[in-house]
Amino acid sequence: MKKVTYYLFGFIACCYFWMTFTYAVGFFLNMWVPKSIDSGQEGPLVISLTINSLLLSVFGIQHSVMARKWFKELWTKLIPEPLERSIYVIFASASIWIIMLNWQPITGVVWNIKNIYLNLICYTLYIMGGIMTVHAIFVLNHFDYVGLRQIYLHFKTNEYIPLEFKTPSLYKYIRHPMVVGVLIFFWATPRMTVGHLLFAAGMTIYSIIGLKFEERDLICQFGEKYKTYKQNVGVILPQLNYSRKIPVD
Repeated sequence: MKKVTYYLFGFIACCYFWMTFTYAVGFFLNMWVPKSIDSGQEGPLVISLTINSLLLSVFGIQHSVMARKWFKELWTKLIPEPLERSIYVIFASASIWIIMLNWQPITGVVWNIKNIYLNLICYTLYIMGGIMTVHAIFVLNHFDYVGLRQIYLHFKTNEYIPLEFKTPSLYKYIRHPMVVGVLIFFWATPRMTVGHLLFAAGMTIYSIIGLKFEERDLICQFGEKYKTYKQNVGVILPQLNYSRKIPVD
């Protein structure tokens, strides 16, 4: 019964994550969903800015704190360790839902591209950003990312076996393709409102700060392998150094 419960919990966390991702596609496109980034009644500017900034802070704090090793060590004293990643995924998805459902529209237009070809380029980039994000998740290990692998290993070996360091596909050229995909996802819009710009800028700033912590954790986890990788591969843009040594998968 315990095994079934754990797997069911992990499966729910996985579905919840992808449901969140799917809704976010429409949220940023201002299509198909009941509440999008520019929908709803616009309120006073100062209040909207304050609420939106607080919403972004909730996301940043949740992602930063719950991903740290010290928090995991404390947290797993209260929850079953095999479910730690699945619970993180649920909290992370919930923080995104909180933002999307409570986001205050600020509809002043920053840019509005009318040209049909430039519009097509924007939407193509948007789709490419989404595909890049999904690809970056699956090419490493999707089941580890959403927490199902942790549950499987708990019942098979009673301990978690960390993923080996590898650099498949886009990871040969940039260290964080998932972050790049997400940022493209946020910025590639033919019609940028002030509210959308606030979201994109806030998430970009968080990503830059968050990567500092993540890189530190990756060095602690993989040691010299990651240090070599870091020296030879750009963080979000490829390095124009064709003599660089890429770590072997």
